Amino acid sequence: MAKKDVSDIVSGAGFVAHLVNDLVAAVYERGGTDNDIHRLVTPDGKETLGKIADLVVRRRSYPVEGEVFTLTLDADAPGCDPLAMVCGDGYNPAGWKYTGEKLTGVHARSFKLVSVDCCRDLEEVWQKLAVHGAPAPGQWREAFKKAYPTPDGKCPIGFPDPSWVDSFGCRRFPFVWSNGKSDFFWAGRWRLGVWLWLVAFSE
Repeated sequence: MAKKDVSDIVSGAGFVAHLVNDLVAAVYERGGTDNDIHRLVTPDGKETLGKIADLVVRRRSYPVEGEVFTLTLDADAPGCDPLAMVCGDGYNPAGWKYTGEKLTGVHARSFKLVSVDCCRDLEEVWQKLAVHGAPAPGQWREAFKKAYPTPDGKCPIGFPDPSWVDSFGCRRFPFVWSNGKSDFFWAGRWRLGVWLWLVAFSE
């Protein structure tokens, strides 16, 4: 039997009925009335439903290690330019350089998060990631942040692309702290604990 697309599942009559029943029950549990429920299907109710959708999206946490997921990057969007990313993380971009191949336009790719043991530098990270896939270009950090705005608080997420050179001449790569804040880390010699790295997935 052909596998159903997720969009087909969530739009099915049974799923919709279950969702509506749960919503109605939740309104009544909080002291709501029939009038409160009826307002949800009026123009005034669109704002309330929008707030519910915002809460659902904000609560999405990170994919688990090894799970394949798809990201969409609009590389022309504000904040996705390599030096705009530097500015967005609180640095003065003056003196910074981007030495990689800049992405433009809209892209969609499949990725997964992979962990490797403690490494002495980014070169060793690349060596260990090679069996899992191609390291993700750093601009994909912005797509990841947009798709998964709620951090899991476990460990940093690295984007092993040292195409950024700071004003001191040090190579850096973008990452996201376990608290969801983004930054650029030194690509030279260091020792880290547990990190997850974004790599491109291909069949």
